[in-house]
Amino acid sequence: MKTVQKIKSLFGILWECFRIKPVLFIILILANIAVGPLAALSTKLLGDLVGTVTDAFQTGVLRMVFLSLLWVLLTGAASALARCIGFACEGKIRIGLEKYVQTNLMKITDNVDYLQFISEDFQEELSTVTDGFGTELLFSFRAPFDILTSGISLISYLILVTQTAGFIAIVAFALTVTAATIVRFVYFHDFFSLLRKTRMLKLKRDYLISLYHDPNVYAEMLLFGTKRILDSRFAEVFKAYEAENIALTLKQSRRSVLFSVLVGTVTSVSLLLCFLMGKVSDASAMTVIVLSFISLLTSADSFGTDLSEIEGLLLGSQAYLSFRKKYADDDAKAEAIPRLPDTDAIDLRAVSFGYGDDLVLNGVDMQVRPGQMAALVGENGSGKTTLANIILGIYEKGAGEALIFGRDAYKARKSGALDSVAVFQEFGMFNGHTLAENITFGDPVDERRRHLIDTLLPDADLKTIVGNEFEGRDFSGGEWQKIALARCASVDAPLMILDEPTAALDPMAEAEVFERFMEANRGKTAVLITHRLGAVRKTDVIFVLKDGVIAEHGTHEELMQRKGYYCEMFNAQAQWYDPDVQKGGAAQ
Repeated sequence: MKTVQKIKSLFGILWECFRIKPVLFIILILANIAVGPLAALSTKLLGDLVGTVTDAFQTGVLRMVFLSLLWVLLTGAASALARCIGFACEGKIRIGLEKYVQTNLMKITDNVDYLQFISEDFQEELSTVTDGFGTELLFSFRAPFDILTSGISLISYLILVTQTAGFIAIVAFALTVTAATIVRFVYFHDFFSLLRKTRMLKLKRDYLISLYHDPNVYAEMLLFGTKRILDSRFAEVFKAYEAENIALTLKQSRRSVLFSVLVGTVTSVSLLLCFLMGKVSDASAMTVIVLSFISLLTSADSFGTDLSEIEGLLLGSQAYLSFRKKYADDDAKAEAIPRLPDTDAIDLRAVSFGYGDDLVLNGVDMQVRPGQMAALVGENGSGKTTLANIILGIYEKGAGEALIFGRDAYKARKSGALDSVAVFQEFGMFNGHTLAENITFGDPVDERRRHLIDTLLPDADLKTIVGNEFEGRDFSGGEWQKIALARCASVDAPLMILDEPTAALDPMAEAEVFERFMEANRGKTAVLITHRLGAVRKTDVIFVLKDGVIAEHGTHEELMQRKGYYCEMFNAQAQWYDPDVQKGGAAQ
């Protein structure tokens, strides 16, 4: 059953190749078909040339020699041309297939639910398809075409040599093809098994190598002496990885020696039998037999190799097509839901959410009016970022209602609506792109965007390439947070979530940047998530998240007067700046 599925996957990939480049696909098949007979014909003509040369020495007439030589050269040129055309077509189809596969994988990752995307199972499957079987798929892509070429070459040489050697050629053919197929098949089976077996070792090896090139890690190496530990771990991982590869190399070397001995023995015995049985009558016949036998056995070896390489394509195509089928999406976005007038910008009613059995939010109620500047505060791990993801429609709430401008946040996000944007603590840095592209993602920098960028990043050169490795410029953490704020503001969405947007800035710079940002986005609804409670004093309403619920909400003054959890947190921070503030007292 598994074999049938693999074969179906193989034809599925070949069909995709045909769909990608139909004309080139047909030309590739025809070129591979032409190579075999042309190579055999070239061998036959070369044997005839030897006979013609022998006759010319006896007769003194050289005209037939030049004519035979011309035919040999033309046939060789035609064979070489067919191979070149085949390689060119194969290269273009391979590139097209790689683009097609990667595009489909990007569509899949774009359509899956975010929590599913970050799950270990999905990431493992995606990594397997892209890193492991993806390599096998592209590595073995030409295997079916090589089998076609070597198979036709094998038949052509067999016909040619059988005309002279008879059953001797058939026996030699059977022995060599069987041996070559077994040797090559076992090798490639072991090779692809090695890829799967050492995949985790390779990931660890590559990761450790990347650490040596990381400037931040290098600084810690100097400070904490971690290079000794990394050197030891790298040596351990590389030793295990090397041992597996060396074991396979040694096994293959032994098989290759045995196969070479077999081929040499078969060739020698076959030629000896041809001489003893009177199959060789002249120099021309001898040349044809010798060249044909050598070509026949070489083709048999190639055929065995190509046949065994097909396993990589079978495994790769099955893995990719199974993954695509499992996470298939019809690409149809959910029906657009219009915003409802006179509704809250954010309306959460008894919202609950958990990761597995771990309940993080348990009946959250939260309402923010359009145009309000709200703050969401709470201790580490209280669920602030989780709640932000539900408001943004990235997570689907477990229970309750999560409405943005009167419509379900998750469904609105799935329909492609840009009701909300966010700045998170961790954000994408697109090195190799310009600063403008990092902010607007290719959208034109119009007057509104130019004003926002100038407000947050005065004197910024938008043509600057980001990333030192691309001969551009590296930016500090604080500069990147300003870039992220500019990115958020450049999208004309009515709701913004700011999750620790200025954590890398000092308090003075934070106050200045935050004031500029809110001034540039006046009239929009915003939710600020921060641990620096001094930054939330000017917000319209503050929501305090504790034990999975909104424990209290109100303005800064109202919450300080209640002397509840917010007041306790605020005074705890204020003590660092004002020693006269006592825990439980009121900060000025």
